[in-house]
Amino acid sequence: MVNWCNYTVSVPGDADDLAFDASQHRLYIPGGDGFLGVYDSADPDHVTEVARIVTRKAARTGMFIPAEHTYLLAAPAVEGLPAAVLIFDTH
Repeated sequence: MVNWCNYTVSVPGDADDLAFDASQHRLYIPGGDGFLGVYDSADPDHVTEVARIVTRKAARTGMFIPAEHTYLLAAPAVEGLPAAVLIFDTH
């Protein structure tokens, strides 16, 4: 949970990164618990979750590329899966 402008927003657990897409008013918060939270911030007084996408445990470092409308998420090798870069289209 994050206290945001005097209200609380639920975010993925073990999060240590945040990216902002100014053109779409979206926040991307990856969590080490295996989820990517996507939030609408068009009204800064009412940030709302629009998606919680399953990713991979410990994947909590990402990068937003505005020109490509792409969010990249680094996923380490865990649970028998190899390390990978997860790619999300943000359109």
